[in-house]
Amino acid sequence: MCRTWRDVPVTLGPDGLYHAKVTVGRKPNGQLDRRHRSGKTEADVRGKLRDLLKKVDAGHKPRVGRTPTVEQWFTTWLTDIAPYGAKQLARRSLDDYWSRCRNWIFPHLGGLLVDALETEDLDRLYKAMYSKKPKPCSEGHVLKTHAVIRRGLEIALRRGRVTRNVAKLMDPPGAPTTARESLSRDESAEVARRCRSQRPLVRRARHRPRQGRRQLHI
Repeated sequence: MCRTWRDVPVTLGPDGLYHAKVTVGRKPNGQLDRRHRSGKTEADVRGKLRDLLKKVDAGHKPRVGRTPTVEQWFTTWLTDIAPYGAKQLARRSLDDYWSRCRNWIFPHLGGLLVDALETEDLDRLYKAMYSKKPKPCSEGHVLKTHAVIRRGLEIALRRGRVTRNVAKLMDPPGAPTTARESLSRDESAEVARRCRSQRPLVRRARHRPRQGRRQLHI
């Protein structure tokens, strides 16, 4: 295996693109695991080689084949992984996870590659949930959806599908606060003036019942 991405030969092919092949270890059957990268320029291919070998050195060798989308990965997780094993999800929890995926996660994030997911993508999802018409989603509902995404991405991280869990890189999506408009100086003075003008009326109202009781004893 080449020591660095700079050592990998890059050649111009008959298709007009630059190509490179690099060994990144061995396959489960013992054969050499060689990966191919191509691009319009040599610099483009070098950049892809650098990213590939950086992941390999970090212990996150990319799987062979296309990277799954968010919908594809979460479907695999909830179908083939979550219902089984020592930490399997209860039936009720699994149904709740599926509901959140179908109603929110898949419509807003499903088409994105799972390893290309960014925190800004999650921000847009939570904004849509809090802006839902005619009634916005509750804070608890949004936080539970965030927990589902965080758990699904954590399993993807453990299995080498992603190199980071973007849901852990952001604060929990709390409900947006509504800014309160403060009174101007003139408005504050008017409120104070009205309060002062009403105080004598309150005092007189408190004395009236006593006068009535005294008249009853006459």
